[in-house]
Amino acid sequence: MEFPVVTALVSGILIIFQMLMTLYVIGGRIKYKVGVGDAGEVAMERRIRAHGNLAENAALILVGLALLELSGISSMVVQILGGWFVLARLAHAIGMVEKKDRELDLKNLNMAREFGVVSTVLIGMAIGGYLIYMVVFSA
Repeated sequence: MEFPVVTALVSGILIIFQMLMTLYVIGGRIKYKVGVGDAGEVAMERRIRAHGNLAENAALILVGLALLELSGISSMVVQILGGWFVLARLAHAIGMVEKKDRELDLKNLNMAREFGVVSTVLIGMAIGGYLIYMVVFSA
């Protein structure tokens, strides 16, 4: 079994990104003088959710990527999925900073955030579906 190099690289990038998002939340806490929670400050809420959303999705995707990579699937597939996920999470974080979507307005979507959300769901479904397929049909 070979070391999952692509997953390790994606993990390293996401760990650093998560720590930068942590610093972004801390900066908001200092700026808005908020110790716990968001104190009703919309900008603080956005920082917290951008940070949290990355944490909520990254672990599952990384486990799935590692399993794909260890399965022997094409390294290019793992690279595409991993790279796409990093871009999706960056786009989502950028989109969360924008203020134009506090209320849902389907005529004026926040494209960066929507790209991040839709991409994350598609990547998760692709990885999950392929892992299930491998188990069911490789036996």
